[in-house]
Amino acid sequence: MLRNCLRRCRAIKTAKNYKEYKGPDDLPGVLRPKDVSSYLGVNATAGYEIFKRADFSSFKIGNKWLVTKSEFLRWLKMQSEK
Repeated sequence: MLRNCLRRCRAIKTAKNYKEYKGPDDLPGVLRPKDVSSYLGVNATAGYEIFKRADFSSFKIGNKWLVTKSEFLRWLKMQSEK
């Protein structure tokens, strides 16, 4: 149980200390879960959960989850319209 808590705490720190994006123009062309979580202001675990959603157009290369900037912004717009 303590091990899970430590992992979760590390994930939260990673997302908060990663990068701060001020707007969509600051985002790179291809996003990783850390980029998404940092942009949305959520922890890294929540970022990975977003990437695993059926309505999120992410893809995997090796063991890395990725999404294009345009697909992420499209998904974000759809979420705001719900």
